Amino acid sequence: MNLYQGKEERNSDCTFEETLGGKVVLEMIQHLDIHSDHEIYMDNFFTSHKLLAYMKDIGIRVTGTTRANRTAKCPLQSDKDMKQNGRGSYDYRVDENNEILFVKWNDNMFTMGSNHQSITPLGSAKRWCRKDKKTILILQPNLIAK
Repeated sequence: MNLYQGKEERNSDCTFEETLGGKVVLEMIQHLDIHSDHEIYMDNFFTSHKLLAYMKDIGIRVTGTTRANRTAKCPLQSDKDMKQNGRGSYDYRVDENNEILFVKWNDNMFTMGSNHQSITPLGSAKRWCRKDKKTILILQPNLIAK
């Protein structure tokens, strides 16, 4: 456990400036074997495009929800456009240079990023439809199902 003792200089091999959440993750993985079989799942406080790319480079698989301003300007559809496409619609983009996937899914409208997963095979999820007053199946990308 690390107690906060004020701002400190980082002595790390990391060559990029990262958010506070990213710095916490980098601190936590210091003791992991590089290029091992670790998978890390995190929420949107920690996940960013830069962190996903760095973790890919050192061989650690990462998946997490992410905020729109941390996708390196990934051109995903707007929330308004996604709502017009209906519940279960999704949009995705892949950064082919770093092999990073970002998926936006219209269930509760959130975005996920991963440096090792894909959207296929597509699955389905049961959701309650207020309009029809019954349970319906909607599409669910593999990244989200995991």
